[in-house]
Amino acid sequence: MKLDHIVAQTGAPPKYLVHILLKLKEKALVNSKRGPSGGYWLVKPARMTSVAEIVSAVETESEAPREPSVKDEEAGQAIKEVWLQLEKKRWKAMKNISLEDLLQRTEPEEETRS
Repeated sequence: MKLDHIVAQTGAPPKYLVHILLKLKEKALVNSKRGPSGGYWLVKPARMTSVAEIVSAVETESEAPREPSVKDEEAGQAIKEVWLQLEKKRWKAMKNISLEDLLQRTEPEEETRS
């Protein structure tokens, strides 16, 4: 898919998309070819690419959800344990959603006619 097409579909700025696509390429999730017949494509099928792989490739540490800081040591420990449980559930959910699942959710539903 050409960058211009991705820009048209998403409305994202081209420089931002190039930045994201380069991160995805570094993690071997996409590949690219330069030139008039070039573009970007997934390395493996969308059904085999998880949201977790994509987020992991593009999320920087500063963008990742941060562990809450609490002054009370006991409360802080309890909150950290809950935080870790939530983070595990978040990653498990993202691992179980494929790029294909996301694409299917964004496709317009066909109207049912009576």
